[in-house]
Amino acid sequence: MAACSLSEEVDAVALDVRAGYRVWTPVAVEVMMGAGKHDVGDACIGAKCSARQAYRLSAVRVGGNLRLMSSGESLRLVSAVGVGGVRHELVIEESAADGAEPAGRATGIDPFLLVELGAQMNFGRWLGEAGFALFWDSATSLRREAYAPYDDGSGLLKAGIFLRGGWGEWQPRSRKAR
Repeated sequence: MAACSLSEEVDAVALDVRAGYRVWTPVAVEVMMGAGKHDVGDACIGAKCSARQAYRLSAVRVGGNLRLMSSGESLRLVSAVGVGGVRHELVIEESAADGAEPAGRATGIDPFLLVELGAQMNFGRWLGEAGFALFWDSATSLRREAYAPYDDGSGLLKAGIFLRGGWGEWQPRSRKAR
């Protein structure tokens, strides 16, 4: 949606799957696949909130990450920087309000950038991680006929916290000696 403010009704969910290889203790590489969806029930449209309208924005991402970690063996700080491709689908609901966007569906494939910062802990081979993630998705190809809400290059910025669980084959040095 071109110029919209935050809505009071937003439902969002995302899930991703990652596989990686720890090149050496502080550095790993990952591949990731993920999907997410935002359902916005009452978005304010226009600079003066001239209309309210519902829409759904979904995204599917595929990319790679470079993960940097502190040297802690059971608790460590972690960060990741990633890039890849994202496919967006924007579905705009019908609205009778003046100034509303045209109803319909727009799709597009663009690049994305990911930055994460968090903490990771080992529980044997199980891993637990919590942190903050920031995604910037280009959305210049998200369009339907003449309707192109992000053709100015501004893209979509998404930020939030995450909780992640996993399994690691890497063992701390203190456990290898046993």
